[in-house]
Amino acid sequence: MAELHSDMCPRCLACNYLLQPPLGERCPECGWCIPPGFERAWRTRPTQFMKKPLALRIVAGLFILEGAIAALKTIVLFFSATLHIDFSLIGFFIGFGILNLHPLWRKIGIWWTIFGLVVLILGTMCVGNPRGPLTMDFVGIPIGRADPLMVIPALAFSVGVSVFQLWVLTRMDVKLLFVLRSREPLPLPSS
Repeated sequence: MAELHSDMCPRCLACNYLLQPPLGERCPECGWCIPPGFERAWRTRPTQFMKKPLALRIVAGLFILEGAIAALKTIVLFFSATLHIDFSLIGFFIGFGILNLHPLWRKIGIWWTIFGLVVLILGTMCVGNPRGPLTMDFVGIPIGRADPLMVIPALAFSVGVSVFQLWVLTRMDVKLLFVLRSREPLPLPSS
């Protein structure tokens, strides 16, 4: 049998020591009593015990933040008698789906980020070089005007965040987490 990668072995829940199968009754590092069935649970649902990379948790948080801002904007505009539905609300579902390692939400997140990049680039090209100051708003409330040159750092930041999201969601270690999760058996309903 091939040697297991360190990220694919269970860790002690008390001291985070890397446990090598077959597991004994206690952690060799801290002496924590390994509960009966821990190895079987780890073998059937390994992603439950794997630590998600920090970058993946950051990307999920960015999607959730996007959904929260869209929800806030929708609520603020609703109370100002304007019907507004922001499709960025999907960020909630993408973020929580990524945190739960659902492969479909990872793919939706990749496509949503690519769509956002395309819209951002095409929108910038269409606006071109405006002659006057641009109106800025936050969640639908106008907060001022800005010189068109001041928009360039904001666009660069947005493109950078989108490229970071794509990089993380297409990394090999992240793909492996989602592939392992998709091959796990569904939990049986408890009676």
